[in-house]
Amino acid sequence: PPKQTPALVTTGPFVQKDGYTFIMCTNAQLWNTDLSSIANWSAITFIPVNKKPDVGVGCARYQNAIVGLCASSIQFFFNANNSPYSPLSTEANFLNLGCANQYAFCNIGETLAFYSTTGGGAVYMLQGRQALKISNAAVDRILQYIDPTTIRLNQCVSYSNPFLLVTSSVSAFSLAYDIGNQTWGLFNFTGNAVTQSDVVQASATISSVFVGPTVASYYQTATTAVTGYFLTAKFDANTDKRKFLDSIRVIGSMGSTATDNVSVSWTDDDYETFSTPQTVDINSTERPQLTRCGGFYKRAFRVSVANDTSGRLSRLAALELTYRVGL
Repeated sequence: PPKQTPALVTTGPFVQKDGYTFIMCTNAQLWNTDLSSIANWSAITFIPVNKKPDVGVGCARYQNAIVGLCASSIQFFFNANNSPYSPLSTEANFLNLGCANQYAFCNIGETLAFYSTTGGGAVYMLQGRQALKISNAAVDRILQYIDPTTIRLNQCVSYSNPFLLVTSSVSAFSLAYDIGNQTWGLFNFTGNAVTQSDVVQASATISSVFVGPTVASYYQTATTAVTGYFLTAKFDANTDKRKFLDSIRVIGSMGSTATDNVSVSWTDDDYETFSTPQTVDINSTERPQLTRCGGFYKRAFRVSVANDTSGRLSRLAALELTYRVGL
């Protein structure tokens, strides 16, 4: 890598194009080797990624360009065969979106995917010289609970189908984006079981899993007292008509534990606010349920339990909704 005084700090992978090897440095300079060499670096062969003051994250190949990714911006460069400095010249195109860290981007197929914290956090793919947001509201909400410096993006191929995997180095979860179908899922979701890999470890005392609109399962991630909860996706019964929710049945196995109750609440405004939690004693009856739960157009549900020392949520299987569709 380039040798300077004071020493430069490289970030991200090495990228090769047209006989050069490129690397980003944290000072937002994009350096390259001498032509046809992977070992020789000159003291002047770099180009600044300086559309705005920024911190370098990494570089990547995309179409006929080298992409310079920074913490709050992305620039495109083309090979202009400049000499004796960097062979690159800056394109006019510029994205006012950054990349979360040196592992939060990857090439997938013919494009480049990256996770940006700009504007609240989302996963994007390059489309031409524009950024196309591919994460939905449920995925964005999951990623809000993860330290952005630990987000990892990788390509995966399963049964000849390409997937974009979004994972974390410190949290046990794997989200997968199906490139062909343009849909998101839990990568380790098998049948009706949610595995430990699908659980979001929000902190040392909170664990949660996001599935929906029907809760499938929960895997306890700690033996100490934790607050665990489900947060489902939004449910609209495939109609924009108003629905009237007669009952919510909590389905799960019974058992003698110190914690008998779970709390159920819901949101009708895209997770901004939740109703006052209502308690259900899942040991008192084989059909614990809430009744007369109001009307809605689109609703998501949260099921939680405090001090879950015995894996109370792990005994839950589903939420069963009984509703009527209005005129």
